[in-house]
Amino acid sequence: MDCPNCGRELLEGSRFCSWCGKDLAAASVELPLENAPAPALVIEAPARPRPHPWIRYFARSFDFALAVAVFLLGARLADVPLERPAAYFLGMLVYGVYFAIEAVMISKLGTTPGKALFHVSVESAGGGTPSFHQSWRRSLGVYVRGVAFGIPLVMPLAQLFSYFQLVREGQTSWDRDFQCRVKHGEITAGRAVVIICSFFVLALILSLLFFGDASAEV
Repeated sequence: MDCPNCGRELLEGSRFCSWCGKDLAAASVELPLENAPAPALVIEAPARPRPHPWIRYFARSFDFALAVAVFLLGARLADVPLERPAAYFLGMLVYGVYFAIEAVMISKLGTTPGKALFHVSVESAGGGTPSFHQSWRRSLGVYVRGVAFGIPLVMPLAQLFSYFQLVREGQTSWDRDFQCRVKHGEITAGRAVVIICSFFVLALILSLLFFGDASAEV
């Protein structure tokens, strides 16, 4: 046998090297560095982004309230009476028209007024602004699955289902099926003040459009 340290020839069964004093028993259990097993490679899954369902809800609510305000203003200018039950059907129509316009805005800008207010944007899963076809299918998915065509009593149930899906899976069915993802930016204190003021002004405009004629008659 040869000494693993100095290479000199030794007697079989030697405990130490008579030339360099190497402990041969310890050397027999040591593995050469090149034969040592490689450390296990641990790959951590990327953290799932927070879904922020309430931010998305309020952003869409602002967009729809803005669409209602534009619709009411047009009806006032055209002197179109808005009485029940026709108002409910007109409201459903506003939903449909709004989501068609939303598809155009997302395909061109990647956001809407409400989403921009809350620092939210929509992009393709591969990055970049979604195409119009992609944006249209996504908006149609929101119209059908997210708000159930705006049908009273059914719409809250659809919104509740979408909320739990977003919290559980981290994305909605329309984002998943049409290869889109929603990005959230930071809402600073200044942006929060702008959001509150914008909602206040919009609520004031809606109240004037809804109840302006009644107050004038009194």
